[in-house]
This record gives sequence, structure tokens and C-alpha cells, in this order.
Amino acid sequence: MINPITWLIVAIIFFIIELLTPGIFLFSCFTIGALVAMVVSLVTKSLLIQCLVFAICSILSIYFLKPLLMKLLTPLTIKTNVDSIIGKKGIVIEKINGCRSMGIIKVDNELWRAVTNGDIVIDVNEEVIIAKVEGAHLVVAKAKDLNNGKFS
Repeated sequence: MINPITWLIVAIIFFIIELLTPGIFLFSCFTIGALVAMVVSLVTKSLLIQCLVFAICSILSIYFLKPLLMKLLTPLTIKTNVDSIIGKKGIVIEKINGCRSMGIIKVDNELWRAVTNGDIVIDVNEEVIIAKVEGAHLVVAKAKDLNNGKFS
């Protein structure tokens, strides 16, 4: 038989360990299990039942609470700087000759060096869509090809 005070001490120890180990969250689940086992110890004297309740509640809290809290506590990622131009449209200022030679495109009043995937040639004043950023240049596709599903 474990009395309720013992389960409370176990819960406090797990809580302190959780405070000292940021980002793990595992010990919070053990704290919840110990608190539920404390309540069960008020009802039954069986050590086996108390330990089973502790284990089951700890496992269930890991399974259900951790994904929920991780979703709630994960900061919202906002695309900034270079990542924000992916998917935007631009206009070719200097001809892009496939992946052999870079051209220049204009996106949001900024000039960027650009290439295409494969041997696609894009002439001046054609509209392109930015597929990805590679270092200091962009990989683009013709806007009409992208709409037709030709770009990979």
C-alpha cells in the first residue's frame, strides 16, 4: 500500500524534473499519472491497481496530450525574406536560356538572377512563377507551363 502523500511526493518530483528539463514534456505526463494514482489510492489499498493506474494514465497522457500541446506550443512559422517569394509571379527582364545561362527576372520590384529546370528557354517579358530559391538565384517556370502541369 502506498498512501496518497507518497503519490503526491512522486508527482512533485516529476514536476520538478520537468521544470529542469525544458522541451521534453515526458515528466509532465508522469506527474499526471502520479496525481491520478494518488486519487485512486484514496479508494483502494491495492498497490497493483495504483501502479496500473499510474502507468495507464501516464501512457494515455503521453499519447493524447503531447501531440495536442506540441501543436499549441509550436510557434507559427511565417515566411520571411527569400522564402516569401516562392510561388510569386515575376517578369523576365533578361532571357533565360534553360539551366545553361542565367537570366534576370523582376519580382516585387526587385531584380533576381534566375534559371529554369531543364532546357526551357524563357524570353523577355514572359511571366514566370518562382519554384524555389537556390543560393542567390531563383529557379522559375513559365507561368503558362505551370498552369498546364508541365513543371516538375
